[in-house]
Amino acid sequence: MVKVRGKVLQPFKLLILQILIIFPLSGCMVLRKDAEFAVSDVNGSIEHSLQERKGRSKQHRTREIYCNEGERYQPQATWLDWTKHGANLALSLYPGRDQLPSDMALPRSTAQEQLRAAYRHDDSITWFGHSTFLLRTGGKAILTDPVLAKHIGRPPIKVARLIPARPDWRSIQKLDAIIISHADYDHLSLTSLRMLHQHHPNLTLIVPVGTARYLPPLPGAKIREVHWHETVKLGAVQLSFVPAIHGTRRPPYRLNSALWGGYILASKGKKLYFSGDIAEGKTYKKTAKRYGPVDLAIVPIGGHDPQWFNRAYHATPAKSLAIAKTMGARKAIAMHWGTFPLSRESGKMQKREFLQAGEQLPNAPETILFKIGETRPLW
Repeated sequence: MVKVRGKVLQPFKLLILQILIIFPLSGCMVLRKDAEFAVSDVNGSIEHSLQERKGRSKQHRTREIYCNEGERYQPQATWLDWTKHGANLALSLYPGRDQLPSDMALPRSTAQEQLRAAYRHDDSITWFGHSTFLLRTGGKAILTDPVLAKHIGRPPIKVARLIPARPDWRSIQKLDAIIISHADYDHLSLTSLRMLHQHHPNLTLIVPVGTARYLPPLPGAKIREVHWHETVKLGAVQLSFVPAIHGTRRPPYRLNSALWGGYILASKGKKLYFSGDIAEGKTYKKTAKRYGPVDLAIVPIGGHDPQWFNRAYHATPAKSLAIAKTMGARKAIAMHWGTFPLSRESGKMQKREFLQAGEQLPNAPETILFKIGETRPLW
């Protein structure tokens, strides 16, 4: 028997954990510049249905391993470190619901009423928890990284939500598109996609290159794979997929075999930056120079402790806020916190560190913390 923090991990589970975690570990190779991707062009004029894409499945099997650009830190964790992390997840050893702020979520009835009221106006933003936001602007409704189910992951590592998603996702009256930042289990939930597709069968799903092969059957949905700096237009709304420093880990698939990034949404002369998961590096200055300053940034503040283990993948709240500032944001909304127990810091600590960063960073963007289920005006 193997013990982790006093709990016994059965040998067969430890073996499975090692297979799931160690197998994807591999070095980063330079992306082939001559690689061909059958995806939308830069203007978003080519659309492929799921059936068309399934018919070319072999063509879309990614052989490339994608790399970060301008990262500050290289991964330091060993296979043993990852095995311990997996055990902590499997045994629910990270801080739980009792370590969340007392006002973490709105009452269900209040969340429902706020979303209903938002439909009387043109622009709104609703937080369902973690990295899932409903963005309504320019006559379009866009959902980011929808994770609405009770669990994420696959056996033996299934992580339960600390607070159920709210408002009820069935209350979304219209859904034009879903954008996925990367294929990690806490950002690409196949269960959630199936649920949403039942109510919105003709939606557009925008995913990074290499991600479409993970998707379940979604008849009628349009699947769009995008590379960094590729832009998709949804009516008057423009979505540009931009680099992030992170990676893609979706065991048992190979590490970094699908791309990752964030999105810049442009609508009504304003810009929103949805970062996805981010770590420190130079790429954000380049992105800000290329696209210009954004009005609003949505950045992660959880999953970062301990830093020796996580700094190559997850910035601290202070560093995330600094990245929002680099992007020119006047306001920064926190995401990726208070929903799943994925690391050593508690929800209370995540909130406290983000607010402290806003006080300590010179000329910092305004720090904004939503309650789960809360809806506010977008701009």
